[in-house]
Amino acid sequence: MQSLMTIETLEWILLVSSPFLAIATACMLYNAYCASNRREKRLLTDHRLNADYFTWREWIRARGGIQPVFCSRVLEEGEVCFACEREAFAYEPLMPHVLSEEEMADAPVFDTACGVPVGEGWSILDCFEGINFIGKGFLFVTNRNLYLKGLKEIKIPLDDLQVVATSCSNFLVETKTMDRPVIFTRVNGQKLRDTVYMLLEKRMNVPRS
Repeated sequence: MQSLMTIETLEWILLVSSPFLAIATACMLYNAYCASNRREKRLLTDHRLNADYFTWREWIRARGGIQPVFCSRVLEEGEVCFACEREAFAYEPLMPHVLSEEEMADAPVFDTACGVPVGEGWSILDCFEGINFIGKGFLFVTNRNLYLKGLKEIKIPLDDLQVVATSCSNFLVETKTMDRPVIFTRVNGQKLRDTVYMLLEKRMNVPRS
């Protein structure tokens, strides 16, 4: 009799809990699908940006260096635009960043050398535990400044750059006067890295790593 009651109790518990188990299983499967879908999209985006980067490198090699590009925004007198991203999103880490002695060198430090492709399938955002969205708009690199022009404008003088890091679809910059880096997403980070490097190279000896 006791055994029968135990079986009935277990059946009742399973009956009651089955909808919750089904929901939990569905949520796990959905989250796994979303994560897989995000990874696949990132790989596809990175592959496309890498292909664009290699094409661009061949183009500037054939012309002997970077060339001015059309700029749809008003710049300061004497400025020439060399790179433009139509829609960039800007973020900053929640925590301030303390520069190391190497990063505090006179010349800016690049995490990857100019002209060297980076690996696909990862993002600079993965390196930070939390970030704040600070704006979006057109991203321009001129012979003097890096601009984000949208509802909020960000202006970063190239001469003030201290750290430059890149992945296929991200671009990070930090200056001597900023307590946090700015991370631009949905951009071709490698093209921006090389453009900044070559513009700075005309004015100073920049380390290649």
